[in-house]
Amino acid sequence: MIIDRQQISSVTATISLKLEKSDYESKVEDALKEYRRKVEMKGFRPGTVPMGLFKKLYGKAVLFDQVNKIVTHSLIKYIDDEKLDIYGEPLPNEELQQELNFENPGDFEFWFDIGLRPEIRLEFSNEDVLPYYSIVPDNGKIDSITGYILNQYGTFEDVEISEKESRLWGNIAELDINGNVNPEGYNFKYALLFPDEFNNEETINRFIGLKCGDAVQFNFKDLSEEVIAGRFRLAVDEAAKIESVFSFELLKIQNFKKAEMDTKLFDHIFTGVNIKTPEEFRNKITEIVQEEYDNASDLKFYNDLKKYLVQKLITEFPSDFLKRWMAINHSEDKNQDFMKNWKEYDELFKWLLIRDKIIQNNNIAITDKDQQDSARKEALSFYRNNGIINPKEESVAQMSDYFMSDKKASEKYHKAALQSCIIKYLKQTLSIDIKKVSMNEFKELIKGDDIILNDFVPETIETEPDDDHK
Repeated sequence: MIIDRQQISSVTATISLKLEKSDYESKVEDALKEYRRKVEMKGFRPGTVPMGLFKKLYGKAVLFDQVNKIVTHSLIKYIDDEKLDIYGEPLPNEELQQELNFENPGDFEFWFDIGLRPEIRLEFSNEDVLPYYSIVPDNGKIDSITGYILNQYGTFEDVEISEKESRLWGNIAELDINGNVNPEGYNFKYALLFPDEFNNEETINRFIGLKCGDAVQFNFKDLSEEVIAGRFRLAVDEAAKIESVFSFELLKIQNFKKAEMDTKLFDHIFTGVNIKTPEEFRNKITEIVQEEYDNASDLKFYNDLKKYLVQKLITEFPSDFLKRWMAINHSEDKNQDFMKNWKEYDELFKWLLIRDKIIQNNNIAITDKDQQDSARKEALSFYRNNGIINPKEESVAQMSDYFMSDKKASEKYHKAALQSCIIKYLKQTLSIDIKKVSMNEFKELIKGDDIILNDFVPETIETEPDDDHK
């Protein structure tokens, strides 16, 4: 057998294998004898089928099988011996490969294309400067979060006179045309109403300035569909048919009072931190917000450095070969999504080459603890993104365990931990130009990037109340 390699470029080559008859003839004969010994054919005992008949029936298939085995083994051995770092598997060269004659076998010649991984040198200088966009929490954001925490731990206090924002408790009864209670009509005991949830000012004003024991009339149509369906459990179409006037007898008036900015609140929300003043409380909130913002900044930095390093370190790449290889290996994929988005796949292949080099050079190994830490980080962000700014440690641990219970969790959190290690390495290796930006500026910068932001939307800010803070 003669094996030769023609280098097409630094990242592609063509391998030719010339297989002479003497290279496969004896193996074919041995295989025929072995198959003949085992085959069962009607009219013959095992092993007694005449060789001539057996060759006529199975000779070409056995020849093809043995030649294929020899070529495959020889090709793999050659690649290993030559220490060729290839992508995927060798592909037949469609231009050079001629049709093989298995009817009258003689010498065979095979041609294969290979894609080679380019050599990566992780060499950087002072000119390798990347921007790092550090998001600065603004005072308005901290004010909003602080305000909503105070609301979350606020209480309703009994008062004597109703206001527009008061919470009113009372009995609601449907009246007849004479203004008397209809005994067969709708009746709601100790119902809850807020003056400002009515949809017209005239009705709202009727509920302002009332005292316990007062009564006021209203129409259901002056309430929103959400209140009708949620508070009174009435279908919207059912409520729309009600023409009657209703009476509301006021039993209790309550106004909301925000929580005090005191050590009791500080200690409950940030247990063990020893916060004494409102300023320290705001500083702790700012620290948590900054931590989440830094996660987003890291992801932006990671996306930017991937593009930068691919452009800097990879000048030649077997893109056309990989495209062919992907098309062959995904031939059953009717959508062929990778073909539609080949540019993204091509960039991904290039980045994975660089990433693997970083891992190899720095002996990066991800442990189970690294994966668990990544799951914990996601659990913490999950709570904060859903309004719980400082979740209890046991809650975070339970959520982390839940995340890790998913069958695909190991791969996901291994990837996340690896990403963190690479970010840390490149922060230490490259020159970083830190640019302070607002959240709105950052949102403009990441348009089109796959980055999920935790912007601590004020309407969702909560904490985890316990029995002592209800």
